[in-house]
Amino acid sequence: MEPVAVQAPRTPRMRRITLLAALCGLLMVFSAPGPANAKGRAKAPQTSALSPADAELALATLAAGDPCRDEVRAGLVSGERTPELTTRCARAWARTAGRLYRAERPRFGLVDRRQESLAQVTVLLSTTRYCRRWILRDGGRGGLIPADARREKCSIRRFRGALPVYVIDAEGARVRALEVTDAEDGRYIVRYSEVDAALRLRGQAPLERWSYVELGETGWAGRVDLREIRTELAERHRGWVERGRGVPALFVIRHPEHRDADEVRLLAEEARFLRQSEDYQAVLAGEMTPRRFLDRYLVSRFHRSVRSLESFLPPEPGEFDGKVPLTDEDLGSAEAPDLPPTVDSAASPAPSEAASVCPPGAANDDECTPSTPPSPDDPRPRRRRGDDRPPGFLGVPSGL
Repeated sequence: MEPVAVQAPRTPRMRRITLLAALCGLLMVFSAPGPANAKGRAKAPQTSALSPADAELALATLAAGDPCRDEVRAGLVSGERTPELTTRCARAWARTAGRLYRAERPRFGLVDRRQESLAQVTVLLSTTRYCRRWILRDGGRGGLIPADARREKCSIRRFRGALPVYVIDAEGARVRALEVTDAEDGRYIVRYSEVDAALRLRGQAPLERWSYVELGETGWAGRVDLREIRTELAERHRGWVERGRGVPALFVIRHPEHRDADEVRLLAEEARFLRQSEDYQAVLAGEMTPRRFLDRYLVSRFHRSVRSLESFLPPEPGEFDGKVPLTDEDLGSAEAPDLPPTVDSAASPAPSEAASVCPPGAANDDECTPSTPPSPDDPRPRRRRGDDRPPGFLGVPSGL
């Protein structure tokens, strides 16, 4: 006869220990990484929107003839919560969203706070850990917020780590520009100048040729419409021009397609003429040299007058590259005095003999050309030495 084992009665203390072990086991099961986490790497945050193919797979729980099938599909593709999903199709949505979340176990990205300016965008981000079902955002917003997560009883944690930044063009092409890290207070600051410099460094087109800046792998942290920023910049620049603080010519270059571009172009021409008039008055008053005026304005209606003034003024320092120009005292009208010869009269040619001009390196006298002095009866006027002004009215060449 085999002995029968008698089980000892369980005491309250043993029951508490057993309950605590069961809770620890459940906690380890829920905290274990899923298939996407097999290497110990946390899932990247994502948005609540799905692709059309994934949304169709999620509708497998609904019957083919369910009247709420289209409404649920539209909510999953857009990621927005419509009024029909909370009223008429609330039961179908709850069944689909619950099974979809348990199958995917995603981490939704949340935007706690966002601040935009013309130079940068600042965001404070969080993520979800456990939720009751799939989350949808309210219509009219670009991303999920903590209120959407609390509606589904989600656990919220502050997001830490690198935030990738992408740029998107008008055709939808997507290029990764750079990554930004959080500051000490947890905020992420994306400066447009840094994005532009990163694109140029990678050999991509500058930021002004892109349409959007997207934050996060799937844009879960938000999107910035660069076209709206350029429109705001153009309007502010237009206001600066009206108040006299902006440059009209720069406005025409930066915003040629603005509705007021032609009007601002006229203001630019007017401002240019006023600057030339003021500088011309400065030339007449002796406060500006004619040469400086001509160098500053390559095309001007005052060129002829300024050139005529320049012909009567002494040369500016450095104009002759170190050579000392002759003055009127040095070029007097009196004849030069006869100086005694400094060489032997026997070596000098006779007056009746014609002097010869030989080129450098001449081998014999055959290469020399006889030269004769001009006749005293030559009717052509003689020009003074150092007078290099071109012929014309007041030294201005004809045709200018």
